[in-house]
Amino acid sequence: VVYNILYTASDKPLKERVNFRMLDQDIRTELINNGINIPYHLTVSTTDGREVYRCPDYTDEGKEYTYEKVLFRYDPQSKRGVVRIHFPEMNSYIFSSVRFMIPSIIFTIVLLITFIFTIVVIFRQKRYTKGGKIFEILKFRSMIVDAEKNGVQPSVGEEDPRITKIGKFMRRTRIDEIPQFFNVLRGDMSFVGPRPERVEHVDLYVQQIPEFRYRLSVKGGLTGYAQVYGKYNTSAYDKLLLDLMYIENQSTLLDFRIVLLTIRTIFQKESTEGFDETQSREINRETKE
Repeated sequence: VVYNILYTASDKPLKERVNFRMLDQDIRTELINNGINIPYHLTVSTTDGREVYRCPDYTDEGKEYTYEKVLFRYDPQSKRGVVRIHFPEMNSYIFSSVRFMIPSIIFTIVLLITFIFTIVVIFRQKRYTKGGKIFEILKFRSMIVDAEKNGVQPSVGEEDPRITKIGKFMRRTRIDEIPQFFNVLRGDMSFVGPRPERVEHVDLYVQQIPEFRYRLSVKGGLTGYAQVYGKYNTSAYDKLLLDLMYIENQSTLLDFRIVLLTIRTIFQKESTEGFDETQSREINRETKE
């Protein structure tokens, strides 16, 4: 029946064939069902321009966004009906839709930056802390990617070719250690305590100095006794002595003093000196064995 109504030619006037108010209501319902709930204006006219119906609140605003559909396409040319709909608030609707997408776009960009930052800028390394627990310490990357593809190679100081130009500055000012505040917040480290050593180094040192495991009786720290009274290339045995002195005399007052001394240490270039090449090769050889 519907097919016959739509596709059978007729000379009857459009007013007799279409209930325009019901048509208006059906269009509104269909738009809402498709997620479009904005005001629109409706007219029905013949192809020769004679207007047959106009919605009660009709205005010309937004007429540039007009959509039309032919009714009864098999009617004579002069009697075909044309439904025209335009949206007076289309510009604000488009702006609202774009504005709705902005947070998603920003969130996506933030995720992308975070991903790149985490993969490229942040360096992770396995370290020992209290009780022999292994965790990943965080640092800003100061060396080239794959700096240790040929094995564990301790830094030989600022002249180490693997250290980038920015990395030299970060190491000199200790900026590369800033991400470790997240380790402290996560509970991996404390603010003051024996500096967490690399897993490979601890395994080696324990073989050479069994007492070295006593450093693991407390949680590793962001700064420590050995950091303010020693330097990067201080021997494992001397580090052990300094850290054991801290463990035996640990107190809030001592922690506060170490924090103050750490500020001074940051500006001492010799505190960041690396191992010489002979030491570096020896450590690399022994960790491979």
